[in-house]
Amino acid sequence: MSMYLTLLFLVLILEMSVLFVLVLPLPFRIRRLFVRSYDKLQELGQLRTVGVILYGLVGMLFLDSWWRAQRATQRFSEGATQDPLNTGLQTFATKAYNERNLYISGFILYFSICIPTVINILKSLIRQYELGAAAAGDDTEEVKLLRQELKGKQASLTALRAQKKNLETHFDSSTESGPQDTAAKKAQ
Repeated sequence: MSMYLTLLFLVLILEMSVLFVLVLPLPFRIRRLFVRSYDKLQELGQLRTVGVILYGLVGMLFLDSWWRAQRATQRFSEGATQDPLNTGLQTFATKAYNERNLYISGFILYFSICIPTVINILKSLIRQYELGAAAAGDDTEEVKLLRQELKGKQASLTALRAQKKNLETHFDSSTESGPQDTAAKKAQ
């Protein structure tokens, strides 16, 4: 009895630890390592068989504990109507043990659903990160071209400003010398 409960606790602690590590905000490389390790473990046929058998047994324990907890509740309610002074300590203990087994096996089954779900979410995050990194590599080429184009346009703008300044200077000098020339021509 205590051996299988110890094994159940170990499985529960292992699943909780794995789920805790999976949801930590770890660097991309470590997350990718976890996902690849999980995929490699899923490919092993023997491990998959052991997992199916283990979760099958845990599922049967879950159902058995649920039925036994229901029967203990019914016995307690029947006993309470017959003799309200007799609480049935044995009935309470049986119900508590069965509910404990129900909770443990239920959480094991729940975590067995959560872990693959979190792994799939991590796979999609890794895929998007890798696509983003590939797109960023393409963007650098585009950014280089745009920067070259910007340098060319800045050079053109600098040349236009210099040309404008020269034209203004020429216009100002021609307008300043223009009235003096006309006054000199009138004087002759």
